[in-house]
Amino acid sequence: MKTQTRLSLVTGLLFTLILCGSLSAQTPMFGPSMPINSIFSIAKDDDIVVITGKVVRQVKEDEFLVRDNTGQVLVDVERERHFGVAIGQTITLRGKVDWEPFSAKEVKAIDVQVLENPSQQGTNPAARADVVSIQTVNTRSKDGEIVTVAGRIVRRVDSDEFMLRDESGEIKVDADFKRFHNMPLSVGQSIIVTGEVDLHWLDSGKDIEAQSIQIQQLPPPPPPQAPTEYVVLPIRDIHERGQNGDLVTFTARLENQIDVDEFLFKDDTASIVVNVDPQHFSQIPLSAGKSYTVTGSIKKTFDDQAEIEARIITQMLESHPPSAPGSSPEIPISSVYYDCSHGQVVTIAGTIIRHLPPDDLVVQDDTGAIVADLPAEKFKTLDLSVGKFVIIHGAVDKKPDGGDEIDASQILVRGRPE
Repeated sequence: MKTQTRLSLVTGLLFTLILCGSLSAQTPMFGPSMPINSIFSIAKDDDIVVITGKVVRQVKEDEFLVRDNTGQVLVDVERERHFGVAIGQTITLRGKVDWEPFSAKEVKAIDVQVLENPSQQGTNPAARADVVSIQTVNTRSKDGEIVTVAGRIVRRVDSDEFMLRDESGEIKVDADFKRFHNMPLSVGQSIIVTGEVDLHWLDSGKDIEAQSIQIQQLPPPPPPQAPTEYVVLPIRDIHERGQNGDLVTFTARLENQIDVDEFLFKDDTASIVVNVDPQHFSQIPLSAGKSYTVTGSIKKTFDDQAEIEARIITQMLESHPPSAPGSSPEIPISSVYYDCSHGQVVTIAGTIIRHLPPDDLVVQDDTGAIVADLPAEKFKTLDLSVGKFVIIHGAVDKKPDGGDEIDASQILVRGRPE
């Protein structure tokens, strides 16, 4: 009799599933889904259930309403475990029913699979209401805020971190290697990142701790434009009226580099020191004599002098075509991947870190590494041993797999700069 009762219950449940039509048309990784209304009528506290539905509303930071064609249920999605759940997504989740007396049942997610994401339906992230500019994140976002940005990877910092750039600026993204190691997060790749803003309290810099990353096929980025939402001030006014922490914008000529991360800018009224974090501006080779628009926060020194912590730097003069062989300025290696076209003649400088038989070297600077292809026999008289600092001039060779190289035409071995 008990066996017949169990069979009847199982048959009834299957009949309910078929009638409701909510068995997922896709094949979720957690097995077949049950109708959401069954959670309230059949499931008990602590039961493990699988449901499929659309995220229709965010109730709290980590609580969402998920709806199918039978009803809706509140789902508790731990943000630290299930990155990137967002309104509009169709998800399948496996979770535990949580029911307290005098309250409605909800589901605490154990595993989540995104089946359909509206952000993957188009290639232009600007069409998404949730995508903000990196400029906005750097200047306005708060610690712990969840943001979504789109751009191209311009530099790998280490196994977890890389620099992301859009037309407004750069920011460092921390993408946990264990979670994202199977994604092609190489230099030049276009992505959309949703994550948590992490404020560095000592230097006011910001990172994004990635919660979800989506690969995008984006058109080439437009040339940078000077910020338009800030009033451009004379440097003299910044010294006379600026307060510690004020966000200001000025346009000036770069006079010289004072230190590895300090530059002296001058306009018609005065000069000012700008602190430029190399990690955040690896794609902007600052050159003395050129004019830039700089947006940043004022930092008062011990003697009450104003300096600027750069947030956005935009070159105001159009770049010139490559100079004659041997005379073009050195550029960061990361710029070869991101800014240069096939066949463009460039000059890089860095340390030899590896030999690739028969004729290739791997050269590294503080922005990345690249393979230099040496013509056979041409440079046999030079000491090109590992650890030597070299200047290499040659044409960029863009590879289909993204493994760009430089076909070297000139090499100079020189002492390591201080």
